[in-house]
Amino acid sequence: MLVGATVTATNPATGISFTAKTTTAGTYNIAALPSGTYRVEVGQPGFTTDSNQRGCRRESVVSLDLRLEVGSSTSNGRSVEAATRRF
Repeated sequence: MLVGATVTATNPATGISFTAKTTTAGTYNIAALPSGTYRVEVGQPGFTTDSNQRGCRRESVVSLDLRLEVGSSTSNGRSVEAATRRF
């Protein structure tokens, strides 16, 4: 788990973004997103970024697991795994 990674959900149709940080449990929560499709990206300095696109409806819980690896190809691949998030 990687604490403090930045998670950004961007609606490509509107360009509006919402941001959260991962917790000590490696989870994040972006509450009250308007319904739509979002590109969700997670990043942390020194690590690769990961992203995925997902649709969500207001008042729903969407699970989207993203993984970060140390930016060096010689690393052991420390990773961030996030559990359920509320959108």
